[in-house]
Order: sequence, then structure tokens, then C-alpha cells
Amino acid sequence: MHRRRKILALAAGGLVLGVGATATIAAWTDETYSTAQFEAGAFAIEANVDGTWQSTNTMQFTAEGWFPGESETALVLLRTSPDTTVDGELTVTGQGATGGLAPHLQYRATGTNLAATEAADFACPATLDSSSGFIFGGQNSYARLAQTAAAGTTHVVAASQADVVAYCFEMRLDPEAPNEAQNTAAEHTWTFYAESIVPD
Repeated sequence: MHRRRKILALAAGGLVLGVGATATIAAWTDETYSTAQFEAGAFAIEANVDGTWQSTNTMQFTAEGWFPGESETALVLLRTSPDTTVDGELTVTGQGATGGLAPHLQYRATGTNLAATEAADFACPATLDSSSGFIFGGQNSYARLAQTAAAGTTHVVAASQADVVAYCFEMRLDPEAPNEAQNTAAEHTWTFYAESIVPD
């Protein structure tokens, strides 16, 4: 009986030692977080050819009954949208006119930056001159509407409608247009392309 108690006591002691050998001390921990929000800026342009600002618009020439050498000018105003957050660079391309009248149409165009407050009262002169800066043609030269073209210069337009770029287009029927040009028509599209300017 005494021997049994001794063995049990030793066994119990062994269990106690085993628990002590595998025990660890708990460590205190904590966490904290920092949250950030990201929002992309916006970039868009608007055009005004008839007194209203729109994201798309059509420039109209009253060219009915033209005779050789007759000309007319039309205005396109461009600006950024109210929520645009960066400046942009504008360029103009022409796809080339189609139709029977296309080979006999000529044009030239100028571009200039205006303060936003000047745009409402701006008008193109009846005959363009170099004071506004030609982007197509020149003081004494015209481009052919039937040919594709890209403006030789670009214009910077400011963010948030801070300024306006005014493009004046002068169209004319070739002074040497032949009789075959009578009762013909043409269609043409100019594309005003804007690319945002990445700040330094």
C-alpha cells in the first residue's frame, strides 16, 4: 500500500512538471488603422457655335447660292467643363470634304485664347488676318477643304472654364471654280481634340 502511494505521487509530480514545461506567457497586442480615400480628377471640353455650350455641336455655314470667290466666316468657342480639374491642350484636324463641291472649297482658320468674360462678345472678322494666329492657311493662302489636315499649332485651355479658345474659320468658293461646280454640295468634319496636361 505504501509503494502504490509513492508511485502515484511520483506520477502526479511528473504531470505537474510536464505542464510547467509547456506553458507560455501571454503577450498584449493592439492594432490601429489609417484610412485614405482617392478620387480621380475630370477632364472634358465643351463647344459653342450657336450661343449654347454643349459637349457636341455642329458648325454651320450659310453657303447657299455661292459664287466663285465668295466667302464666309464661322466661330467655334471651346472651353473645359466646370468640373475639369486640369488644363488641356487643344488641336484641330480636318478629315477632308466629300461631295461634288469639295474640290472647289478653300478655307483658312485662326485660333486665339480669350478670357472667359470676353467670349460672349467675341466675333470673327469677315476676313481673317494674322493678328489672331493662323492654324490653317495664312494671310495670303488657303487650304483645300478636300484634303485631310492637322493644325500646325496647339492651344492650351485652362481648367474649370477659366478661359476660352476661339477658332475662326473662313470658307470660300475657289475664285476659279468651273461651271461644273454649280448645284453641287459638300460635307466636312473638323475634330477638336483635347488632351489633359499632366502637372509637373
